[in-house]
Amino acid sequence: MCGSQVAGAELAGTTGEWEKWREVRRRISGEDGMTSPSRPSPKVVVGSATKADTGPKAGQVLGAAVGAALGAAVMRVLPREVAARLLGGALAGLLVGLLPAYAAKRKGSKGGKTAFWCCGLAGLLLGLVLAVPVSLGYTWWVSRGET
Repeated sequence: MCGSQVAGAELAGTTGEWEKWREVRRRISGEDGMTSPSRPSPKVVVGSATKADTGPKAGQVLGAAVGAALGAAVMRVLPREVAARLLGGALAGLLVGLLPAYAAKRKGSKGGKTAFWCCGLAGLLLGLVLAVPVSLGYTWWVSRGET
């Protein structure tokens, strides 16, 4: 028995009284299939029937393909050290950008995606030296909740 059942059993006293108490609880919560006259049955909405999820849009696929082609071209043209620094800085910036994006999601603010991508761009330009202050600034701006 879990903690609430133990407490309920102590309150009910005997096993017969416990069964009565459990039956009353089941009727109140509507677990027996019958709805209580004082409480309407809950309406469960699983998803929107009008909006069908069809997968990624054509623009998203095109953007991913162009980004992959551009990244491959940059990796071939630039020296390995420079390309590694750019890629590492961008990934570090995106990682740091998760902080303001998470703060925006918790606050219900609209600046999260912008903050995420700006931190990635700042990381691409100067690595964590610029990405961390941008992230902290956006986190402060987003957490104010005025967006």
